[in-house]
Amino acid sequence: MTTLSTSTVRATALPLAATTLAPPTLKEGARGSQVVDLQRKLAAAGFSPGSADGVFGPKTTTAVKSFQRAKGLTADGIVGPQTWNALNAPPPSSQPVLKQGARGSAVVDLQKKLAAHGFSPGAADGVFGPGTEAAVKSFQSAKGLTADGVVGAKTWAALAAAPTKPTDPGPVSGGVSLQQLKQIMPHLSDARARECLPHLNKAMAEAGINTPKRQAAFLAQLAHESGEFRYFEEIASGAAYEGRKDLGNIYPGDGVRYKGRGPIQLTGRNNYRAAGKALGIDLENNPKRAADVDVGFRTAAWFWNSRNLNTYADAGNFREITRRINGGYNGLSSREAYYARAKQVLGA
Repeated sequence: MTTLSTSTVRATALPLAATTLAPPTLKEGARGSQVVDLQRKLAAAGFSPGSADGVFGPKTTTAVKSFQRAKGLTADGIVGPQTWNALNAPPPSSQPVLKQGARGSAVVDLQKKLAAHGFSPGAADGVFGPGTEAAVKSFQSAKGLTADGVVGAKTWAALAAAPTKPTDPGPVSGGVSLQQLKQIMPHLSDARARECLPHLNKAMAEAGINTPKRQAAFLAQLAHESGEFRYFEEIASGAAYEGRKDLGNIYPGDGVRYKGRGPIQLTGRNNYRAAGKALGIDLENNPKRAADVDVGFRTAAWFWNSRNLNTYADAGNFREITRRINGGYNGLSSREAYYARAKQVLGA
C-alpha cells in the first residue's frame, strides 16, 4: 500500500474558504433548512414569521418585507445577498426602550435620527414630549411598524438604516400635489407630507371636497387644528371633556377616551360613534384609530360634510366654517393666514 506524504495530503485538500457557499436566494414557496435558518434569524431580529417550519409562506414573506423596510432595503420579500447581509450583521449596541416622558442623551440621539430621516421632532433637547412622540409614530407608520410611539428594538433598527429620499410623486389627479401641500404648510416635513398625501387626497375625493375653494378651506382648517399634520392627537389629556353630555361623554373616563384626534380633532363619544358608523369603522370601541393617517383624514372629511361645510366653502364664508368647527373663533387669524395661502396656491 502506498503511503501518501504529508505534502501530498496538503496539496489535495481544499482551502476552507472554498467550501463555504453563499446563502441561496429565497422567496415564497421555498422549503428546507435554509428557510429554517432564515425564519430563526427573522425572529431573533424581532420580525417573527411564526414557527420555524422550513416553509417560506405568506407569514415569512410579511416578516421579510417588514425587516427589509426597517433596514432601508427594497421590500420585495425576496431574500438575496443584501437581506442576508443585514440578517447576519452583528446586532446594534443595545438601546433603551423610550417613550413619552423619557429624558437624556438617548432621547437626543433618537431626535437626531428622526430628523435625519425627515421626521422632525423639533429641537433635539433630550425631552421625549408630544412632538417627539408624533414624529416617532409618523416614522413607524412610514416604515410599516406598529405606530405606538414606543421606541423599541425594531424602531431603533429602522432608525439605524441609512435615510432614503423617495422620488417626487408629482401632482395627483383630482387632489393636491406634494408641492402644493408643502407650499400651503411650509413647516410640514417632506416625509410627513408624503405619508399623509395619499390619505388626504383619498378622503377629499370621498367627501366631495373636490374644488379649489373647498380644498383651500379644508386644508386651512386642518393645518391650524393639527399644527400642519404634526399632531393627530390632542396634547391635553381630554379630562376637560369629562361629563360633557353634549358630546355624549356619559361614562367615567369618556373625556380622556374620546379626546381630540385626527387632523380636525374629532372629539366626544357621539362624534366617534357617528363617524365610525358612517365610515364602517368601530371607532367607539377603538377610538385611537382616529389618530391613524388612514382613518384621521376620513373622520375629518366626515365631520366637514356632517356640518355641510362645502356649502360655506363655495360661498367663501370661511368665518362660519371656523365657527362650526371650533364653536367660536379661536385661532381665526392663523386659520385665515393658511386660507389665504391655500387660495393662492390652488388658484381658488
